[in-house]
Amino acid sequence: MAFSLREEDGVFIDARLEIAGVAAPQSLTAWIVADECGGYAMDVKGIGGSFEGVAKLDSEPHLGLLWSQDGAHATFALFTLRETLGLRGFARSERGAITWELALRPQAEAVFGDNVVAFDAARRRR
Repeated sequence: MAFSLREEDGVFIDARLEIAGVAAPQSLTAWIVADECGGYAMDVKGIGGSFEGVAKLDSEPHLGLLWSQDGAHATFALFTLRETLGLRGFARSERGAITWELALRPQAEAVFGDNVVAFDAARRRR
C-alpha cells in the first residue's frame, strides 16, 4: 500500500492498495474533517463503494464507523505498535464480511544539505 496525506481544511488521504486475488491496484480516497461535536466526519470512496461516517481520533485507540447508501458498514481502529501504526477493521455488506490488519510505517525521503541537521544518528552526514 502506498498513500499520500494532505492537509487542507481537514485531511485528504489518497491510497493505492494491492489486494490478493485482484489483478490491478485499487484506489481509495478519504476526506476527514473535524465536526462540531468533538469528532470527525469522514467521506471514503473506492474499492467498490462510497461511504460516509464518523470517527473519534483524539485519543487511542482511534475508532471509526462508516456506512453506505446500500446498507454496507465498516468499523476500524488505528493504534500504535512498537515501531509503527496498526490498522484493523471489519466490513459487512450483502456479499459477506471481511476483515483486515495492516502495519503502517511512515516513510520520508532524507534531505541533506549544508543547512540541514539530522537528529537520527543513522542519517547524519559525515
